[in-house]
Amino acid sequence: MYVGVAAMIAAQAGYYRSGSLAIYLLVVWLAFHTFVRLYEEPTLHRLFGEAYEIYCRTVPRWLVRLRQE
Repeated sequence: MYVGVAAMIAAQAGYYRSGSLAIYLLVVWLAFHTFVRLYEEPTLHRLFGEAYEIYCRTVPRWLVRLRQE
């Protein structure tokens, strides 16, 4: 969801060639990242413990991995 919103803002910034929208994108992305790191991840860790730690080790936070290693 976060990546989708950021992608839409990035697309609009590119389409309109808007520096203001690009700056807005950076602010929104920073807010998303801060929220995820400071609230969402600790909450999920507290709720799911070791299972969430395993999940974090195997799934990237923001972008998909194109190949398995």
